[in-house]
Formats: sequence, C-alpha cells, structure tokens
Amino acid sequence: MPYAEGRLFYDADSHLMETPEWLASYAEPGMRERISSFSLGGTGPRAFVEKMIERGRRRAGDPAERAAHEAEVMTRKSWDAYGAFHRDDRRRALDVLGFQAQLVFSTFAPGQAEFARDADVSYAASRALTRGMIEFCAGDPRLLPVTFIPLAVPERALAEARFALDAGVKGITISPIPPASHSATHPVLHPLYALCEERGVPILFHVENDAPRKIAKGFGQNGWEGQTDFHGGGENFTGLLYMAVSHWVEVALAALVFDQVLEKFPRLMVGVIELGAVWVPAWLERLEIVKDTFGRTESRIRDLPLRPGDYVRRQIRVTPYPTEDVGRLVERCGPDLFMFSSDFPHVEGGRNPLKRFEASLAGRSDPEKDAFYAGNFARLMGL
Repeated sequence: MPYAEGRLFYDADSHLMETPEWLASYAEPGMRERISSFSLGGTGPRAFVEKMIERGRRRAGDPAERAAHEAEVMTRKSWDAYGAFHRDDRRRALDVLGFQAQLVFSTFAPGQAEFARDADVSYAASRALTRGMIEFCAGDPRLLPVTFIPLAVPERALAEARFALDAGVKGITISPIPPASHSATHPVLHPLYALCEERGVPILFHVENDAPRKIAKGFGQNGWEGQTDFHGGGENFTGLLYMAVSHWVEVALAALVFDQVLEKFPRLMVGVIELGAVWVPAWLERLEIVKDTFGRTESRIRDLPLRPGDYVRRQIRVTPYPTEDVGRLVERCGPDLFMFSSDFPHVEGGRNPLKRFEASLAGRSDPEKDAFYAGNFARLMGL
C-alpha cells in the first residue's frame, strides 16, 4: 500500500542527496579538481554525517535492504533514505510513496556552483549538475530533474539554460539574490525567460545553502552558545533563519512583477519551493499597496496592465511547509497558489507531511484539495 493514495498527488519538492564526489564526477576533466566539495556540517555533526553516508552506500541497491527501506520510506532521512542517491532505488521508492511525479532537486550543488569565485568553475559546476540530474532521473518520466543556473554572466547563463533544456531538465532554479551587476529582471536576462516560456519549463526559487546571506552576521553573536540547528549541526537552518527564509524571494518575485517580466512573458511560470507560504497573504497586500502608492511616481509600476495579484495568480505557485496552516492560506488567498511537497528525503519534510496537510485542509472542499495536491503543480509544469 503506497504512502499517498486516494487521489492524484504531484510532489513539488524532492531531493537527491549528493555524495562528496558526485558533482565533480560530471564535470569536464579539466574542471573536476577545481569544483569545491560541499560542507558535511550542513546536515549535522561531521562524524555523524560521514557514518550516515557510509551506511547509505552500503545499503544502496542491495535487494536485502528493500523490505526495511519500504517499511520506513518516510522515516529514513538524508543518505539513509530509500533512493537518496541510488537511481534504481529511487524508482522503487517512488512506487512506495505513490506520487504521480516529483520534481527532483539537488541538495548541495547550487552552492558549489554559485559560490565559486571563478566564473569558469561556477558554470562548469552548473553544467555538471545538469548532467548529473539528467542521469539520476533518466528512464522514469515521473522523476522531473531540476538544475541550477547562476545569473552572474548573462550570456553564459543563457547558454547553460539552453544546454539544460536541450538535455531535458524540467525546471531551472535561480537565486533570488541577484549579482551586484544586474537584477534578475534586467533585459539582458530576458532571452533566458523567453526560452523557458517557449519550452514550457518553469523558473524556480528554492531554499538553498545560502543561510549566511539571509540575516546579518551580528545576529549570531547573541551570547547563546551551543545552539544547534534543525539537523543537530550548526550551519544550516535555525529558528532565526526560518524567520528570514522568504525575505529575498519576496523581493525577487515583486521585482518580476514590478519590472514587467511577468507581463512580457505571460506564459512563464514561477515556482517557489521550500521557502514556506505563510508570508504570501501579507505580501499580496503589500504588492497592491505598492501599485496604488508608488505607481504614482514609477512608470514601470503605473503602466502595468494588470493588478499585481493577477500576475501572481496567473504565474506563481508556492509550496507551504507542513507545519503551516494550508487551509487558512487557501481561505485568505484562494485555491490557486499553493502546492503539495514532501521534501523527500530531507528532515524538514517530516515523517508524515500528508497527515499534517490533511489536518490543516479539514473543511476545505474536494476541488480545493485537488488543486493543492495536483492541479496547481500541473499548471506550474504545463501538464
């Protein structure tokens, strides 16, 4: 009996758990040594993580492990999870999960690409990620590969987007924090958006390993020593970072509206993944305030043919965390914006996200639930 049954489920967020050598192995030979590995401390104490990776390698692809994996498909997390990094195991895990399809993101590679100090390394890592994700998802149309493309060099970003789309990626993630030289909405990047619109592939924003940029460093100097993050480590996701997790994406999405990118590319879809959704109602109100107030002096805003909320409902979809009240969000914002996600196999997804979502959706209509679990994802992906 699958974990999810009784209706159609599309999963807007799942992950590959890369091993330390994984990304570089897909790069051109001359670039492999130049791509830095990720920090093991991002998912817990280093010794604990190393043992988890070793245990995951030992179990991966072993038929003798299948029964235990299937019995604990939602409780084994990170590299311990079924199909965390072994592609044949992942296909069987998806059978057990019962999702019709799921977007598959990497876990660490975006940081390895974006934070590289050399543009050649950055874009080599991006291309390696595309190759690796395509191979991991190959052979199963339910697994929808996602890549990450840095925007620092627009012509190279466009070249990588074209390579990725030709290779078969189903989503392109970009950072909500733009490079210093240009906004993500600058006309130099419009060819990238035109290409995604033409191919029917969404632009995605996803929580990434960029926590130090979300809040000022001084907030960490608070006199409280020994506080661990959500994973038991110290580098990734703390309570204060949760308070700021959506800040940059709120700004980036507003820029897509106000700078008329969504107006110029009306069939371009945008997904906001693993950045929560409780911010959406107030954000929608602020968009309307900006239109009516700053539209008096800013022509780009004044000349928008539609209301800001109309662009959002037409082109943007958001995944709530399972700890958030989706029923209340639907009541406040309507049924068209929010999508189900499992975050499999990350710890943040919890052991039973469906139970939490179902509890918060109690009292909502079947069409509203269908929109959350499947319809809004189908709209995002052009299914």
